[in-house]
Amino acid sequence: MVKAKKQVSRSKLVAAGAGVLVASMVFASAATLGNVSNAALGSSSAPVASCDSDGFNIGWGDFFVPKGSSAFVYNKALISGISDTCNGQKFNFSVIDAEDQVIARVSDILTVEKGKSVIALPEVTVSKVRSVSMVIGA
Repeated sequence: MVKAKKQVSRSKLVAAGAGVLVASMVFASAATLGNVSNAALGSSSAPVASCDSDGFNIGWGDFFVPKGSSAFVYNKALISGISDTCNGQKFNFSVIDAEDQVIARVSDILTVEKGKSVIALPEVTVSKVRSVSMVIGA
């Protein structure tokens, strides 16, 4: 006996392919903000950290879609490659949108363990994030 193969419509394949493409683009853009150093923040920024002379990386925690929403959001930033001497220092972390407006800001005392730190953020919509600014020792 020969089993009949299910035929999948072309529109379903196109829709599935588009969904995978969009998800991979969001993931790729959300993966990291790269290395942040004094030069990378621009000429108008204060030095990043007096406790870390070679810069550090800022990335994002997992992104998710809150119940009742269709937008991806972040709720934490991941700091790596930062000197443990920054532990216990005050920091200011800002998330900036395309219009150069601060859409989230956190000021607190930094906890660094083995060159890493996690900063809890208010929920930030992924598509609105253009850049971040982090100043330690401010």
